Amino acid sequence: MKKLSCALLAFAVSPVFAADLPDFDYIELAYSQLSLDRNDNTPSGIVLRGSYTVLPYLYVTGSYARLNESLNGYDLKYNNLSSGFGSKFNVSENWAVYAEITYENEDGLGNGYHHADGYGVAAGVRGSFYRNLQTDIKYKYEDWGPAYIESAGGVEFTAHYYFDTGMAAGIGYEINDEYNAGSLSIRYSF
Repeated sequence: MKKLSCALLAFAVSPVFAADLPDFDYIELAYSQLSLDRNDNTPSGIVLRGSYTVLPYLYVTGSYARLNESLNGYDLKYNNLSSGFGSKFNVSENWAVYAEITYENEDGLGNGYHHADGYGVAAGVRGSFYRNLQTDIKYKYEDWGPAYIESAGGVEFTAHYYFDTGMAAGIGYEINDEYNAGSLSIRYSF
């Protein structure tokens, strides 16, 4: 109990770093696990994502996910590439609202091979309630047309704690029509 009290006290009195929050300039590596609604599969793997501001209100964004699972000697593989741009508007010193449009490319090998191209749209709020803790909540909708999964919409929540102006650790959870996903991440902001 004494160690926990000391850790909480150290966190509470830690210096406030000059992290620019909300943060739209970063690269992030995450471990993610999906729980698919249509079956009992839980593929997991690595996700690489990033964002970079090109104009005061415009940024580019992208991600690549490579997830897999082995069941009885059979491999389930899932790859997703997402790239696009977003627009942000600061509503206060610590908060911003944003919207994104992305191109989505999905490949999967499970019960047969599937490939799909589509688009995604998202809108969210990003900011900080406390010191170096940034939270982000957004609604995402993705559409692949007449593909294996035609469309999916849902909510994603993430929180990142910035140890200094460049490094952060995060946790995230997404709930949508087709799956639930949890993630742990390390972020470098620039």
